[in-house]
Amino acid sequence: MSTSTTHTLITTFGSMVTRAWRLLVNRRQVNRLHHLTDAQLEDIGLTRSDLRCAKQVSLFTDPSHVLSEWARERSLEKRALASAQLPKASAKTEAHKSGPMSCPDHRLAA
Repeated sequence: MSTSTTHTLITTFGSMVTRAWRLLVNRRQVNRLHHLTDAQLEDIGLTRSDLRCAKQVSLFTDPSHVLSEWARERSLEKRALASAQLPKASAKTEAHKSGPMSCPDHRLAA
């Protein structure tokens, strides 16, 4: 094996270990969010249902990225509703569309 091949293999292995470590750390951080109150979760744009669903994503998917995307989507929806000045009761939409990061029971979230 040449030196460049060995270096490439070591670099690839190092990247895989780094990614696995980051996923583990982020999963632990998401688990810590369960200790927040509902009001605190709402302040950061999340719900308890979001946390449950984020724990159900694939082991190779970073749940913190999923939660960030859901919070961003919810924030954009709230801004759109506020700018349209629609009453909350008549402006309910699905919180998350179908896709690789959706959770089957997440559509039931308030």
